[in-house]
Amino acid sequence: MIKALPTETIDNLHKTAKLMVSAGFEKDFSDVYISCRKECLVECLTRLGFKKLNIEDIQMLSWMEIEDGLKRWIKASKLALKILFPTERRLCDRVFFGFSSTADLSFMNVCMEFTLQLLNFADAIAIGSRSHERLFSVIDMFETMRDLIPEFESLFRDQYSLSLQNEATTIWKRLGEAIRGIFAELADLIRQDPAWDAVPDSGGLHPITRYVMNYLPAASRSRKTLEQVFEEDYENPLKEYPKIEDRMHCSNSSLSVQMRVIMELLESNLQAKSKIYEDPGLYYVFLINNS
Repeated sequence: MIKALPTETIDNLHKTAKLMVSAGFEKDFSDVYISCRKECLVECLTRLGFKKLNIEDIQMLSWMEIEDGLKRWIKASKLALKILFPTERRLCDRVFFGFSSTADLSFMNVCMEFTLQLLNFADAIAIGSRSHERLFSVIDMFETMRDLIPEFESLFRDQYSLSLQNEATTIWKRLGEAIRGIFAELADLIRQDPAWDAVPDSGGLHPITRYVMNYLPAASRSRKTLEQVFEEDYENPLKEYPKIEDRMHCSNSSLSVQMRVIMELLESNLQAKSKIYEDPGLYYVFLINNS
């Protein structure tokens, strides 16, 4: 990193760059520089335990392996976008001072492979299974990407690296689509739960009621993020919804509609299940316990 390099060393690199450019060896010097700086990033990746995997490899991992990888991904992403890449940007600007195009191209080539690894992991999660158990991990990834979009915009803004910024934004939006898909999957789970499925002999709490009533409050802890996802407001990743606290209980908000649909599906499913009871008393006990 730039702080690990003495000012004298950076100045000497800049002098060498000027000599190489004037001698017609600009690309050769840039290639050597890129190779050396990429080695430093690889070393940081290795220390973080973040493995180089393509999308197909990631999709073959077990969910436990993905969750472990997600924790490493969050740490690696924040370190890269907030510390490592800004440092490389500053170093490129100093070494190639006076040669802005070479500085931009060198920076892009130093960071591109690492950036694509991070984006590939996020994309694999975004296009993967919509299983409802994955909601909270996908929310974590969505929030991390959302919070890092300003860094992507700041760092990858020139003609060489703009595609990385655009790809990051696309994947962030895709994670939002994944969250909406997970809610749709939950609704389908309730809708397709057989009405003739076994019910508690005593008219007690049905497992699907317990699951949904635990799931929704847990999801609501990320309510602000879910409001953003269901409003599909991606114009500004850090935009604060006006008076969102006042709207949390608004029956017309998109998230509230989703919650209401799920609760109505659950109620309909339980009504059908209650008809299994031949004893009218148990019928009403079941409805009361599951309402």
